[in-house]
Amino acid sequence: MGFLGRNATFGADLNLLVQLALGVLLLCGMLLARRGWYRCHGVCQSTALLGTLALTAIWMIPALRDVYAPGLAGGTVHRVNVSVVAHAGLGSVVLLLGMYVVLVAGTPLIPE
Repeated sequence: MGFLGRNATFGADLNLLVQLALGVLLLCGMLLARRGWYRCHGVCQSTALLGTLALTAIWMIPALRDVYAPGLAGGTVHRVNVSVVAHAGLGSVVLLLGMYVVLVAGTPLIPE
């Protein structure tokens, strides 16, 4: 049982709180960019992206594989599985877009 009083594990509750903190970090990065502090903005946004990638690799992918993949592979279709697939798909697109933006803006690896 997690510490937020819901029917979730400790790791799920911790992941939720860290993801919310990373969301606040993204908002802080936006404010830094609006004030013209672009280097700080880049560090802030890159840190949030790396944190999100780490949590996705450590927590979300194993949870998808262990909890939902058997039902999906068996062809079980209900609202929970549909929402999980939609969340995983949209999250993957957002992470790939974030990596692309960081690589274009912060490195010479991808030409403009």
